Amino acid sequence: MTARFPLTAPVVLALLALCACRGTGGAARPAGATSTSPVAAADARIQAAEAKLADAPLLYAVWAELGEAWLDRARVTRAPEDVAEARAAFERSLAVQENAVALRGMIALGNYRHRFEDALAYVPRARAAWREDTTVLAMEVEALLSLGRLADARAALAAHPPTDDDFHGRAARARVWLAEGRVDEAAAEFLAAAELARKVSAPLARWATVRAAAAWIDTGSPERAAPLLEACLAEAPDDVDALVHLAETEAATGDPGAALEVYERALALADDPMLHASAAPLAAAVGDDARAASHAAIAERELTRALAVGEEYTHGALDRMHTALAAVK
Repeated sequence: MTARFPLTAPVVLALLALCACRGTGGAARPAGATSTSPVAAADARIQAAEAKLADAPLLYAVWAELGEAWLDRARVTRAPEDVAEARAAFERSLAVQENAVALRGMIALGNYRHRFEDALAYVPRARAAWREDTTVLAMEVEALLSLGRLADARAALAAHPPTDDDFHGRAARARVWLAEGRVDEAAAEFLAAAELARKVSAPLARWATVRAAAAWIDTGSPERAAPLLEACLAEAPDDVDALVHLAETEAATGDPGAALEVYERALALADDPMLHASAAPLAAAVGDDARAASHAAIAERELTRALAVGEEYTHGALDRMHTALAAVK
């Protein structure tokens, strides 16, 4: 059986993008970014796309690629300027010609910004542009569940039932099952999706495996998550998503020191302000007030920048940090 993966997955990897490093806080490219950092990878794509568009400004596909790259960068930096660049590029692509990649990009952008109704508004157009693309279903289900609309998510899944070889459809079904409280079934479905992806995309396979682990962490069984995360890290020691969930596992099993150590391993790879927000209360819990203050200051400075321009996507991380810090005190 050949697994179905529409296009080459860059939009999906953007949608499911993992934690990554914090840049300088805006659209300017950081001079210190290494060649292997997520920021540098996004910057290389941005520069390549901009070079093509300088010669041919009506290449709608390249505008869509540029939007994807800026959205990847935004997931790294959390910077509102990068979000604005992504939106402008997708809109420019659509102004030249309606196309599936830019429409999917607008859905992914809406979900990232926690503007889920905006994301859903693009679903009919994206589905009409390419009906076989099940990444649209996955993003639609994500938006509906984020809005608490479980019945509508079930209906979307029923209208577009996943086939056995459909990675994105099965991941969407796992999300619905998880929302229904069918935790073991959801985890098994994520792991089945991981097996579909394994021969095609190792990062997507690890993403689905980590989602299975997350299902168990979030429902009070972190001990079931640890072996999956350790397997992912044995395969890819720099997988930040797996590291973050391993840190959550350590915290959930009552070891804040070990959790802090794992978060700081992740931060060495990806200096993401949301990771600082998670690390700050753990440092406070082990009595390291200086480290707690440092992590909290970075998180506060970087994450409030989005709030200052009317964005909401960093609000939850700040609230959780403040609540956890207050509980430690």
